[in-house]
Amino acid sequence: FLLQMRRGGLVKVYDSCLMAGSLYKSLLVSERTTAEEVVQLVLHCYNSSERASKFSLYEMCPVKNCKHL
Repeated sequence: FLLQMRRGGLVKVYDSCLMAGSLYKSLLVSERTTAEEVVQLVLHCYNSSERASKFSLYEMCPVKNCKHL
């Protein structure tokens, strides 16, 4: 998954690896929300029984065109 954060705790999680027709999911998260919890939220959106530990979450930096694990 790729993650892009905006002010106010809204994150875009690009989830095309789960659903080919989906571009991203927007999720409201807190400063204390873990990466694993974000993945669990996305998996829950699709009623997926996959384990969150099978996925990685990367942060997108559109200005520098880079990705961080």
